[in-house]
Amino acid sequence: MVSYDGLKLRARYLAVEGARGTVVCMHGYRGDPLMDYGTLLRFYAEAGYNILLPDERSHWESEGRFITYGVRERFDCRDWVRTVNAHGGDSLPVFLHGLSMGAAIVLMTTGLALPENVRGVIADCGFTSPDAIFRHVIQTSFHLPPDPFVPAAGLFTRLFAGFSIRGCSTLDAMQTNRLPILFLHGTADDFVPFSMSEQNVAACRAEKEFVVVEGARHAQSVLVDPERCRARILAFLSAHA
Repeated sequence: MVSYDGLKLRARYLAVEGARGTVVCMHGYRGDPLMDYGTLLRFYAEAGYNILLPDERSHWESEGRFITYGVRERFDCRDWVRTVNAHGGDSLPVFLHGLSMGAAIVLMTTGLALPENVRGVIADCGFTSPDAIFRHVIQTSFHLPPDPFVPAAGLFTRLFAGFSIRGCSTLDAMQTNRLPILFLHGTADDFVPFSMSEQNVAACRAEKEFVVVEGARHAQSVLVDPERCRARILAFLSAHA
């Protein structure tokens, strides 16, 4: 598809016969959608769901010079739903599944007007905002104080990439979201802090469930406790399809 700002974006569409719905899977920062969702592809297909695996802007076969940490990707996610509906009709339910940055993207997407057949969101270890994750990473990975480095990064993104790292947040989206959300996060995540999902859950005013996986590191919840995570995802799909 062509994005709202003119980029050519590509996705893989895995169709199943007699589908019950479609899951749009948004990958993580510099992630490979087939790698990020490799353990869930057969699971979703056997559950009767088509799978859309977008290459997010500035990743792989999609155009774009800058990753915007959800600020612009949320519009792409919305438009992928519209593309799915144009391809196969809007009679089938659509779910959004995001991992890491992809989780932040799908949560931010709920702040937009979405087609009525979007029934729910699965958010696995999403951060709260670009500004917040920048501050965390610069402290934990680079052992530097957030100031003045994060403000400098914000100035760069405004001047050269045309977006603000304070342009949107999951917490703002959760104030207006009305879709049910299944949150997942591992307690040993040292990249996106577990506390960020706690904040997202607390801010969410819609129906919600929080699956906490003890000892799971970043984006590892489904690998550490596959039976419980898959059972909760399947129950979530069944309840809201």
